[in-house]
Amino acid sequence: EKALQEKKVILLYFYAAWCPICTQEQKEVVSAFNKLSLPNVVGFRVNYKDNGVEAVEEELAKKFGITYQHTKVILQEGKKVVKSGEEWDAQRYEKELMMVAGTSENMGSSIGGGT
Repeated sequence: EKALQEKKVILLYFYAAWCPICTQEQKEVVSAFNKLSLPNVVGFRVNYKDNGVEAVEEELAKKFGITYQHTKVILQEGKKVVKSGEEWDAQRYEKELMMVAGTSENMGSSIGGGT
């Protein structure tokens, strides 16, 4: 909610611990965020069809029509602008986030686990 109020670009990564693609891709998203420096971009891992999934995570999956893990959703001003179930590497994360954030400059970013 705070990120939405602050009009941040938000990456939601729908993750399951048992998913080998998710495990590998988590490393890629962290690598991308470590390279990016965009203060208006934040990322959250959303547990999906896994142990300990919270109601808010189930609501997010339903809201964005998530049908399987390792799906990414990028929000701008609270609206979905990117949705992909493809496997991304760090460079693809960087490209997509910079494109949505509207800049190629490095300006500070953060990523969080869970919601």
